Amino acid sequence: MGHTQKRNATDLPAASAPIDLRLFSTYDFNQYSEMGLNDLLAYAVWALDTAGHRPTFENIVVCAHRMFPEKFSLVGYHEFPDAARVQRVILHLGPKYVGWLNGKNKTGYSLNPNGIAAAGKAATRLQQKAGNILVEEKPGGLQDNIAMRTAVETRLSRIRESSSYKLWAEGITHEISDESLIWDALQLFITADDSSKAEAYQGLVKTARSHQDSEVEQFLEWVKKRRPYLTGQTIKRQRK
Repeated sequence: MGHTQKRNATDLPAASAPIDLRLFSTYDFNQYSEMGLNDLLAYAVWALDTAGHRPTFENIVVCAHRMFPEKFSLVGYHEFPDAARVQRVILHLGPKYVGWLNGKNKTGYSLNPNGIAAAGKAATRLQQKAGNILVEEKPGGLQDNIAMRTAVETRLSRIRESSSYKLWAEGITHEISDESLIWDALQLFITADDSSKAEAYQGLVKTARSHQDSEVEQFLEWVKKRRPYLTGQTIKRQRK
């Protein structure tokens, strides 16, 4: 009789707790319709890592589908992610081909410096496209529905739960890097231009005030005073 081969724990994919997909925005198709799968998946991996979630294969599949459903859903079943497509893109991003991604299904993945740079460029393209999209006002006040309010509250909550905010609250501000701070506060990459930084900052301050979130408002005021270049004030300072 043959012996059944046992699988060691190291042969099994690394498990991770289910992530809260509400933390990741679903982008309008017009924002990413002309972007390639490589760029979009690099951005998804970076978003997961920045949010503190391990970029396992499963997390990448659901996150990519959450943010870019038109590119990462099963044909004919828009509500379900296409894991096979994600796997192909992951392989293509590996060392043998594009060379942006390291790791494997067992342990999870990480972007190398080239991959991080690609994710930054993808973020910039998404932001630029967002500025060109006009949101149509529809009957029923969709701009002020409960889903929109929940999304705003989630964003404010995410700032308070970020490492930058916690370090600020503890007075350990010297440990906050510019790269972490601009993402934690504004969800922008450090490579964003001044106009994008200023627009994101002003919009978030307005949101914090309208929701009477004094803690986040104070945090944002500190960012403006101590790291003005992260809020788009670089140009103004150079003109003085």
